[in-house]
Amino acid sequence: MRITSRSLVGLAYIFCALFNTAHANTMTDRPMVARSLLMNLIRADGGSDARVITAQLALPNQQSSRDFLLSLQASWQNNQGRQSINVPLPVKNWGSGGGNSPWQFKDAQMQLYFKNLFSTAITGLRNQGYAFQLSKNDLFHGHIFSFEHDGFTDFGIVFHAKEYPNDADIVEQSGGKGADSSFSTADTNYKLRNLIWIASASKIWAIHANRPALTPLITVEWFDSNSSDPILQNLYRLQLKALTVQDGYFSDLGRALGSINFFSRETILQLTNQPSSNTTIQDTLYF
Repeated sequence: MRITSRSLVGLAYIFCALFNTAHANTMTDRPMVARSLLMNLIRADGGSDARVITAQLALPNQQSSRDFLLSLQASWQNNQGRQSINVPLPVKNWGSGGGNSPWQFKDAQMQLYFKNLFSTAITGLRNQGYAFQLSKNDLFHGHIFSFEHDGFTDFGIVFHAKEYPNDADIVEQSGGKGADSSFSTADTNYKLRNLIWIASASKIWAIHANRPALTPLITVEWFDSNSSDPILQNLYRLQLKALTVQDGYFSDLGRALGSINFFSRETILQLTNQPSSNTTIQDTLYF
């Protein structure tokens, strides 16, 4: 059997999982950093950690913030107000949480609210001079979590834009995804690839994940940055380069509630190899 660099990386990830399981009771610092960031967003609009990219969004059906949170709790914790949706297999496989049964809100206004999260995020970033788009390699998914503060349950989404840059080493790690991307990690836009929505605030922030204070949110806890192991050093380098805020540190504060995916008509046609003249294909948002 030929041992490739990818095989070695895979072994390193297995070691990571085993180490994390054995030392789970010591893993507290990253979630604390995540909670501090969330409280900074809620109480101080992010300060130096983030920038606001959307104004406060109108809630669906003119709900109060309390009723909106209760609606979300019923949907994500009790499966109320949702309906199954058929998603083409290539699209589901590309999306986040592809193994789950996709669903959407029965309430059209609730569904539209979450669809608008993607479009208003793109508009907000572009208004600030940053080039982002809805595509199979850029902004198409987020990770939903719950957390407690000030005596109630709140909800958040960590969106990952610029998901698949065209850097050769990252393309290799992502199984070839991103080879056709028009952006790389060196682009000035890339540093704002992590977005956070908080339900009670009904707005989205772009996180300055390249700030040293937030480095714990893009790296794993088990790694010793002083390690002399070249494989582990390369893994650490790739984490810093990819600049992915780990949604698991946020879901550790409450519950992981799955993913949200949005695919434009153009992206669905591309993923399913459908002709552009196929007018039956529409934009799709699913959980």
